[in-house]
Amino acid sequence: MGPIVVIRPQSGYINRLQAIVSAQLMAKELGGQLLVDWEPSPITPVGMDAVLSADFCDRYSISSEEASSRIGLDVRSISRYLQFDERTGAVTLAGMDQGEQHFMPLLRSLLATGNVSAIAISAGGKFTLSGGCRLTPTEQEVFRLRRHAVYRALSLQKDVEAAADQYVTKHGEFLALHLRYSDRSLESPWQARIAPALRRLHDDSGVSSLFIASDTRKDQDRWILRAPSLGFHPWCVQDAGASRMEVAGAHGAMLDWRLLTRAQASVYFASSSFAEEAAVASGAYSDSVGLRAGPERIAWNKSRKFARDAITYPRRLRERLR
Repeated sequence: MGPIVVIRPQSGYINRLQAIVSAQLMAKELGGQLLVDWEPSPITPVGMDAVLSADFCDRYSISSEEASSRIGLDVRSISRYLQFDERTGAVTLAGMDQGEQHFMPLLRSLLATGNVSAIAISAGGKFTLSGGCRLTPTEQEVFRLRRHAVYRALSLQKDVEAAADQYVTKHGEFLALHLRYSDRSLESPWQARIAPALRRLHDDSGVSSLFIASDTRKDQDRWILRAPSLGFHPWCVQDAGASRMEVAGAHGAMLDWRLLTRAQASVYFASSSFAEEAAVASGAYSDSVGLRAGPERIAWNKSRKFARDAITYPRRLRERLR
């Protein structure tokens, strides 16, 4: 029996999902047991049962107290970077600014000694034992295929899956467009690059149904209006206006993601792990288009942000002084 692998997923919903999938692959590779210590946070203030299926939660969920008892260390205070406790045989890892992948060669070396009984990881990203500090293109491709296999077997919360099934039944085969501006505005590509990418998918696939998801209603509505001129029949999830900080909002976010994973191919912003991981889960990663912001676009975005901040500074200062 291999070491216990405890994952404490962090950050947003899909950041957490990719961390769980990474840990699941690690546990399988080591012949160990996976345990998931899902702690709600201000970014994701719901329990794991609002995101993943009851079967998954029943099988893998564990409390911080139980996890700490199992490995002999307090998992709620995992130190920065990789640490090894010789007394308990437990490895703890929080990659922080370095990322978890940076420490995988060192973890492999520790595992080779046979002295590791447990691994506790706090992460909001993806990582694989089968790779170096930075994955080569070949290692990245292998890792994507392995994640895809796990995602295919992973069920989300039952209401999310049921709603996704209804949309797919209604719209049949579809392509997808995902727009990410709110927290990735500096890395957003030029608007002019989106339409050609959509036309290419349309021409290659012959599919005219287009699912559009965005983190801003304004941009979603803009492309709902524009898509018909590109030959598409656009649609989106009917948004009830629930906050992403509530269970209903969490279900809305996961429904968007599940539909992205059901698309034949997608156009998305490469800086968005939400959309990129959906492309991996869909099995259409190689057919999809991840748009990146080049140096000129990033400089333009920064200059626009600086100008907006300068214009709004007096108002923001007055509000702080009240």
